[in-house]
Amino acid sequence: MWGGRFGEGPAAIMREINASIPFDKALWRQDLAASKAHVAMLGACGIVAGEDALAIEQGLSRIPRAAATIRSRPISAYGCATRSTRPMRL
Repeated sequence: MWGGRFGEGPAAIMREINASIPFDKALWRQDLAASKAHVAMLGACGIVAGEDALAIEQGLSRIPRAAATIRSRPISAYGCATRSTRPMRL
């Protein structure tokens, strides 16, 4: 399934999963904006407690700053299907 250090490349399912990565990278800001709007709606409707909605929104607001500190390594460094990064601290 994963490929990398194995004799064959990634399985078809992994190629399909990874196909969206360039789009995910290009649209992450819009994705965050949509997530903030969604949690605001959930809070306004009482589906999520107000303090929880605020905590989620604050966490989402910290992602761009945290993402700027991520160092990506090439796939070949790990032999895995996607780029690996060090963990983000939010």
